[in-house]
Amino acid sequence: MSNEVKQKEELEVLTSIYANEWKTVDEANQIYEIEISDSKVRLQIIRVVQHQSIKYNCELSHVRPLIASGLDQIYEDAEGEPVLFQWVEWIREFFESRKEASSSTPSATQSHSADSDEEIAETAASDYQNRFRVVEAASVVCPPISHGQPLVDRKSTFQAHLAPIHSTLQVQIVIDHLLENSKIAHATHNINAYRFFDETKRVWIHGCDDDGESAAGSRLLHLLQILQVENVLVIVSRWYGGIHLGPDRFKHINNCARDLLQHCGYIKSKDSKHKKKKGKASRS
Repeated sequence: MSNEVKQKEELEVLTSIYANEWKTVDEANQIYEIEISDSKVRLQIIRVVQHQSIKYNCELSHVRPLIASGLDQIYEDAEGEPVLFQWVEWIREFFESRKEASSSTPSATQSHSADSDEEIAETAASDYQNRFRVVEAASVVCPPISHGQPLVDRKSTFQAHLAPIHSTLQVQIVIDHLLENSKIAHATHNINAYRFFDETKRVWIHGCDDDGESAAGSRLLHLLQILQVENVLVIVSRWYGGIHLGPDRFKHINNCARDLLQHCGYIKSKDSKHKKKKGKASRS
């Protein structure tokens, strides 16, 4: 989709959402304006085909650098996608947080330190990110999840779960979906590790979580790396049975994960590798 089409669609959405707050300054030159947070900030947006620029007036000059920094960060994170709605909501969140901080401390209405404003900016950014993460997650379908056979040793039970993933957002969606199952949610530990290739940034992304089982997540991630499996999230649930297993618990965690990876076709069998080598030899 071209930048011009994206901008046109975004303009229609902004007009619908903000109604009277959104004003057209010069339609021919695509210049628009919106007042945010009781007129403390007025944004002027100049739209062109290849990029968009923004000017703003703010009554409180000492917070302008914080606003500029916040908008720049959102723009960088967007990686070329439309950002006006995100900009407007971030600024609104910033001033609402500032207003709440002022009302909770009587003296704060008269003097605001730079440190407190920076803290408010960080809080606003965090709230904004959480809110948009929820909206984004709602639009992403949970990948299919496969479940391995339970393994029991000395009353402790281990079970692996697996899903194909291509983003950290999908990782969280799969984990959230699994935790909707009360049995999995009540497991003593839900260890996870993931590994995928980011096509946009052209880099490998990986991560892991012990969930209280010290070093189990990093061991599971190491397994994914040495097996060279791609675009997959593995979670291993452990229900503790009251008897300490020592190092055997790590063996069970990795074996459960490996068995499910092989069952789902992420690990090529030795037979298939042998046939492939033999086929190459016969053609030479």
